Amino acid sequence: MITRLLTIALIVFAPTLCFADALKLAPIFVPSPVANYALDEPFLKKIEAVQAEISTLPAEPAPPATGNDNSIDGLVASVAGRPKLVAILTKNGLDPKNYVIGTMALKASLAAAAAMDDKDAIFDDTTTVSKQNLEFGKKYIDRIRKLFDQQL
Repeated sequence: MITRLLTIALIVFAPTLCFADALKLAPIFVPSPVANYALDEPFLKKIEAVQAEISTLPAEPAPPATGNDNSIDGLVASVAGRPKLVAILTKNGLDPKNYVIGTMALKASLAAAAAMDDKDAIFDDTTTVSKQNLEFGKKYIDRIRKLFDQQL
């Protein structure tokens, strides 16, 4: 009798338990160099200046041997292989690595700040951005949004 009740309970509740597990969302993983990149207003100003200049550039062909490598190193190599972009970065006091990681950190801070406003969002700020970058994202959310809206 107990075995039969356990079997019925498993049949009835197991699908519910599996469905509940499927609804759990893992926090967004942001690589450590990005999560720990210290954002500040001078950096944001540099990125805004770079973005304004980039928007006037004609498209440059992808550098050879960069392929579809979307890792940080792959993105840095792709940026470094574009001489006109590197010239703009250098003019604004940035190098390809700071540009890539800093831009990713800005996007992560924007996502984190926006998630904090969304009461339905599942968000773990301890694995996504530093507290400093979360506060930076909250403070400059409109400027960061404007910056990335221009890229779309």
